[in-house]
Amino acid sequence: IRGSGPQVTIAIHSPGRLHMLRVSEWGAGEAQELFQDVYSSSIFYQDNVHGRVERIYECGLGPEKEALLARIADRLSTPPRPLPHRS
Repeated sequence: IRGSGPQVTIAIHSPGRLHMLRVSEWGAGEAQELFQDVYSSSIFYQDNVHGRVERIYECGLGPEKEALLARIADRLSTPPRPLPHRS
């Protein structure tokens, strides 16, 4: 999950394969909408690939980040981690 200004990108992949790329607009105070996007993307992946989302990385999500990440961790049983920086 990557936030950049008013856009959020959700990507689901496994080694060598991109399963889903979703870009949506996200404004302040819309943490519930973003949660729904993340949750529905995860369920779509589980239903179509028959696998569970094992790791979630996040960056750039702004001031509502903590509440959003706590809800994602609770509902998907996968606590989001900061996206590692490449040097």
